[in-house]
Order: sequence, then C-alpha cells, then structure tokens
Amino acid sequence: MTVKTKAAFVLGTWFGSGKTPAAPGTFGSLAALPFGWAILHFGGACWLAAAAVAVCFIGVWSAGVVMRETNTEDPGMIVIDEVVGQWLALL
Repeated sequence: MTVKTKAAFVLGTWFGSGKTPAAPGTFGSLAALPFGWAILHFGGACWLAAAAVAVCFIGVWSAGVVMRETNTEDPGMIVIDEVVGQWLALL
C-alpha cells in the first residue's frame, strides 16, 4: 500500500473511527466534533466553513481511493462525509 493510499484510508475513515463494527457513521460523527469545535473556537465560523469545504474535496478523493482498493461501491467505513456534515451543523 502506498503512502497516498494509506492517507486515503486514514482520512476516509477519519483516523479509524469508521472502522467500528457497529454504527461507524455515529462514531465518525462523534470523532468529528472535537475537531470542529476546536476550529470554530480558535478560528471562527469562516475557518470552520473553509475547513468543511476542504475536507469535502479531500473526502471525494479518499472515498474514490478506498472504493477502488476495497472493490466496494459504498464502504461503510468511509465517514469523512459525516465529518463535513457535523462541521456544517456546528455553523
């Protein structure tokens, strides 16, 4: 596995939170909140919005890599979309 592929798995699963056997989306959402809160608290709403947009693009890339590598159309372990959703909800 290349470094880019490993990075795609780490980011796509939001540092492994999507690899939980039950409710990976819930755990991904919970794992997103401390990051979102910190960005909002220390940077403000504009920084959180910018981070959400950036993570959205990163998520498209990482999901594509993970889908290719696992030969799965919609792997449940991909929770980076929950990250973006939680961050937008914080706005």
